[in-house]
Amino acid sequence: MNKLPPVQWLRSFESAARHLSFTQAASELHVTQSSVSQQVKLLENYLGESLFIRRVRSLELSEAGRLYLPWVQQAFEMLRQGTELFTGKGHQLAITVRANIAFITFWLSPRLSDFYQRHPEIQTSLTTMIWQRDYGLGEDDHVEIRFGKGDWQVDELYAFPRQTCFPICTPEIAAQLKTPADILAFTRWETQGSADRWENWLSYADCDTQGSQPVHSTSTFVVSMDMARRGLGIALGHPLVCADLLASGELVKPFDINMPMEENYYLLSPADNERNASGRVFCDWVKAFFPPSKADTALLRPASN
Repeated sequence: MNKLPPVQWLRSFESAARHLSFTQAASELHVTQSSVSQQVKLLENYLGESLFIRRVRSLELSEAGRLYLPWVQQAFEMLRQGTELFTGKGHQLAITVRANIAFITFWLSPRLSDFYQRHPEIQTSLTTMIWQRDYGLGEDDHVEIRFGKGDWQVDELYAFPRQTCFPICTPEIAAQLKTPADILAFTRWETQGSADRWENWLSYADCDTQGSQPVHSTSTFVVSMDMARRGLGIALGHPLVCADLLASGELVKPFDINMPMEENYYLLSPADNERNASGRVFCDWVKAFFPPSKADTALLRPASN
């Protein structure tokens, strides 16, 4: 079958199937009842299947009709969404947020309900990034949260509170650690591409690394955190991605040795114009959690409005 059936046939079928009535479908589509009935019959002939079971005073979907209806409804919904985006209707109420997986998983997701309660009219699309080359504000990308040294050539760059780096593990492993050097007897996890690695922290803690267990790596903080949560070793964490895990007691800091990190999180705001109005709203909401004058305690609660 190379051609699609006419849209008016599909509209008549979808409306009649939804109402289980040719008469109500006709009223909705502003046509006659006989027109709806005829268009449905033409569609059935085209498909070679009966879509309805016609009774004297009722209408039921046939097995073929039940199978076909979701596809037709999905196609109309996609057309509706595409038309709205193309014509600009509702465009200001949709934003794309690009960030690494750890930020979205551990910080943004637990707090999104607050944003939706404040702004239920704004639709969000979350896109996860891993490597630096994956970033770059495009025409339809409203907001970016980047992790790095902040040396990008961009117009607006809002720095989050400076992060520190420290070991994290399960309470069971922490109970076996008496000194920082005891960490060397356990498997350690670090994130590829991060400037803050185990060798840096161990040096900061004045530990000799000779004869230590090997260090394993992952492509994202999310996996490193998961290894630590499962008791498979000790990972390096920082407040922004660990705050909730530490607060719950699922993970703990065995030592209060916090190494200042070379990298940080930064918010890249969209251009200040009408097209990006909803993106600006989102940025203001994020910034309320991270006032410039506050310390890392601002990671857990937003500033009052």
